[in-house]
Amino acid sequence: MKISVNETTSSRRAFTLIEMIGVLAVIGILAALLVPKIFDAINNARINSTAVSVATVKTAVADHYAKYGTLLSSNGNTLTFTLAAPITNFDTILLNEQFLDKPLAVKITDPTNTSVSLEPAPAAIGSAVTATGPFPISSTATDWGFALSSNGVATSGNTISGTAVVVVTLNNVMEADAKALNDLIDGPALGVPVGGSPDLYGRVKYSAVSGGLVNMAIYITHR
Repeated sequence: MKISVNETTSSRRAFTLIEMIGVLAVIGILAALLVPKIFDAINNARINSTAVSVATVKTAVADHYAKYGTLLSSNGNTLTFTLAAPITNFDTILLNEQFLDKPLAVKITDPTNTSVSLEPAPAAIGSAVTATGPFPISSTATDWGFALSSNGVATSGNTISGTAVVVVTLNNVMEADAKALNDLIDGPALGVPVGGSPDLYGRVKYSAVSGGLVNMAIYITHR
């Protein structure tokens, strides 16, 4: 029987059913292995982006202080605040002074839940640091205390004092994201396991979980 050239070429290009099943099986295995890693990479990028945004605010505050010699200033004009009325738009002040390019926005919560606040600093070293509810938690300045540590020893006692403290607040953050951000900024030693909130240690602290979400306060500086 005579076979045409076209028929011979077509038969050589076709896949058998077994070959198709093999290819699909390989694709399925690769998808099962790679998809979780892709989601992990996306989540890590969100956390890293948030940490970079916080670091950018810290640099802007340092530039502000270097120029004006005080935190309590807006373009050289003296700022006043009270515990009941803190300055919650300090990033806007930094923006107007051209130390920031844009107001604070992070990937782990909605922009309406973020602020850069100028708060009264606690007067007492060693007082309790609280993180049991939304910030500000109560009417006491110890809410804005932070248990900073240079040796990795967790402590819940306040280690800062002064006139004012600059704090980044992030509300309605998933607990796992708060834990990941804490580990990136403070390291795991100054944190609590997921399910063990509130976290009172280090530069990052957050409230007890409510509906799977926490409110965070991240220390920037104090004077």
